[in-house]
Amino acid sequence: MSIADKDRSLSTVPFLELLRNHIDITRVPFSDRGSRILVYQSPGQSELYIKLAERLADLEPGIDAYVRRPPFIRDLVFVDENGDPLDFEITSSPDVVRFRTRMGEFGMVFQEPRILAFGLPPRVTAGIRFSVLPEFQFQTETGGELKGIRNLGYSTNGELVKNEITPERGGYTIECIVRAGDDATISLHVSSKNNVHHETVPFSQSCTVAAARWQRWFANVPPVAEQSRRTYAYA
Repeated sequence: MSIADKDRSLSTVPFLELLRNHIDITRVPFSDRGSRILVYQSPGQSELYIKLAERLADLEPGIDAYVRRPPFIRDLVFVDENGDPLDFEITSSPDVVRFRTRMGEFGMVFQEPRILAFGLPPRVTAGIRFSVLPEFQFQTETGGELKGIRNLGYSTNGELVKNEITPERGGYTIECIVRAGDDATISLHVSSKNNVHHETVPFSQSCTVAAARWQRWFANVPPVAEQSRRTYAYA
């Protein structure tokens, strides 16, 4: 294919399709406009971790302090009905990330800026397990300090099979296993407010809303030369 033909082919591809598998979430987080939630994959592993891109000046001063701060959520894995972790292969897009496993396809999308939704394969018993560190701890010259980071609520629209919170050093391990229907979701709500109750909507609904949100965004950006469209969209 000539460069001219390649440029013409790029001009007909929607921005969302141009960026399919262009985002490596081991280096660049999956996030959404207006959200402070950053989701990364641990390199070489079938697990995720979540950082919060918030200054939290009362917690730790500095514009880039969140970069050094430990993940708010770590060791997030998809599990089968026995709680055994599932290996996955990723397909990424700005609006949604898909995870292919031996049990079927899981998904991840932003239901809204502070609610991250995980879709389960249809009609299986499966879920997620993760560790959350709601406190930030450090030593000082005269002692130490422990401060709250953020509050977390989790919920599902499926049938709960296992719902376990286990204290661990500095935080908790949560295992949520669900008997899924055709459109089951487990959602995580991160908030500075004490009320983290929220409605968990069907995963397909969140995907439709997220895709439309990104399509509106790309439809309103200024035009750019065809050979630069993918780089432009990525930026």
